[in-house]
Amino acid sequence: MDQELNIGVEEIDQQHAELLERMDVLRDYMRRGQSRDAIRDTLKFLDAYMVEHFATEVKYMQRYSYPAILLHKAEHETFLKDFAALKARYTEAHTQGDITPFLGIDIVRKLSSWFTNHIATDDRRLGEHLAEKMPPK
Repeated sequence: MDQELNIGVEEIDQQHAELLERMDVLRDYMRRGQSRDAIRDTLKFLDAYMVEHFATEVKYMQRYSYPAILLHKAEHETFLKDFAALKARYTEAHTQGDITPFLGIDIVRKLSSWFTNHIATDDRRLGEHLAEKMPPK
């Protein structure tokens, strides 16, 4: 993961790295026309792992009284709804036998773009707050 995307909280940074790596795997699967099962399984993993990751961030926000917690949580909720819509679009195309490489790449591009932007902006602000509030290691 690009070091510029680290926010300075090891647990969160590790989760970000795992999510971005899995998105790269998904992008590679889509490009190579990998089996639909591999793609479905990766989407399923991302869905569960993002929920876990967002819960981790909320834990830190609550523990260290992050003032923008409601806004940050709303961003997560919006993302999860958008992700559900992307998965539904993929599932519908899969059911109809109408999956194209362009659809897969579009889904991955949207996921990666949102997530990278979120880390670079919202999570960066969270990291700055936590750097001030958390005890030094």
